[in-house]
Amino acid sequence: MAPRTVLAIPTSTLRARLVRQGSVYLATRAANGALALVHVWAVTRAIGPSEAGRFFMIWTAAWLLSVVVRFGTDGITARAIAEADVEGRPPPSLLPLLGAGAGCGAALLLPTVALLGLPLTVPVVAVTATLAALWATTGFAASVLKARARADLSGVVQNVLWPLAPTLVALAALGRGVSWTLLAAATAAAAFAALVASLLLARHTIGYDVVRALVSPGEKRVRVRHDELGAAASTTLAEVFVWLPVVIGAALGLESAAMAGLFAATRVAGVFSWGYQAVVATLVADLARAVAQRDHRFARHLLTRGSLAGVAVTLPPCVVGAVFGEKLLSIFDSSYSPWGTTLALLVAARLLDAAAGPQGELLLVGRRAGVGAAAVGSACLAGVATALALEPALARDAVGVGGLIAFALANGAQASYVWIWLRRWHVSDTGGSTSCVEASSSRAGGSALP
Repeated sequence: MAPRTVLAIPTSTLRARLVRQGSVYLATRAANGALALVHVWAVTRAIGPSEAGRFFMIWTAAWLLSVVVRFGTDGITARAIAEADVEGRPPPSLLPLLGAGAGCGAALLLPTVALLGLPLTVPVVAVTATLAALWATTGFAASVLKARARADLSGVVQNVLWPLAPTLVALAALGRGVSWTLLAAATAAAAFAALVASLLLARHTIGYDVVRALVSPGEKRVRVRHDELGAAASTTLAEVFVWLPVVIGAALGLESAAMAGLFAATRVAGVFSWGYQAVVATLVADLARAVAQRDHRFARHLLTRGSLAGVAVTLPPCVVGAVFGEKLLSIFDSSYSPWGTTLALLVAARLLDAAAGPQGELLLVGRRAGVGAAAVGSACLAGVATALALEPALARDAVGVGGLIAFALANGAQASYVWIWLRRWHVSDTGGSTSCVEASSSRAGGSALP
């Protein structure tokens, strides 16, 4: 098949799609935020703060493991499809990456459960593994939709179908006196129903051809190489980054009831970034295309637009969250309100993340995932160290300070590298290099990336 010339999308077309799909994704993020709040409230009311702390730890363990199982395919999927489109061929198989992810997830299962203070019993380990596998598959389906420039439907899968199932289970458990382990098992059953619904939606909208090509043992495969390992590390560390306050709490040895309040603050803080995440989701496919074509102007345009739009939709709710954080946490349980200052600091970190723009996403689709992993990993270590050092003076507020420091360091390091990297594209282009699309025409099966 002859390579196709993929042109940069006109600004008017990009703006129209950004508004259309961004609006839908924004609505799904709003739904996700509402479902997150209802879920935390329902779990706390159903089993009490102490038992809720254990349930939230199994939730955190399963979510982090699900990211490990996906092994960086969130960004690699968009990159693989963009390269295939530029070169006029079907997308390559990601089966080697998914197999490696499954192996890494199995190896890290017991250490993760132990790290978060959960009992190493058969029911707990089995439920954690089941949730991780189901959530990983659901997340992969959402990634394929996003890579196919259907960020709106990706949002429906990841932001509505995925959280709706456990929220309904938690609401059904109210007043029934269930244990936290039974609630976790019921959540796993609901996660399977959400996965089935997600796959049916993907089949109806983009068909199974793309998904089949990505998971079949085809001749052309994405091998597990240095960059793929970097992508896996980057996406995994990005989730550790998001849930870093919970990890810090575990490192500080907080009791179960206190961990429940910290989990609530961490999850509520995530709600205030749903606007920025909507903006980023609509830009992933175009960022991958900009890298595949080595178009530094288009890449800068996307980064600037993402930053400005992200701040515009993130700043108003963040101000509200910082001012009324303590009252918001008290809605779930009065014992959660002391985490109000931590919530305000975490909300400020989300605003900083939006202002930096989609730097991490560009690194992921641009074969610079190792840079992102190094930036985020070192920032996480600095955040944990800061919290441990300040804990004697600031008590629980040290958790929020550590989280804010980590966000500042990671975003600063990534932004510095990205803008220097893009400047090198410009120098290379002015030096007489051919465009990426032209280069791909002269290289049989060659990569379209620098």
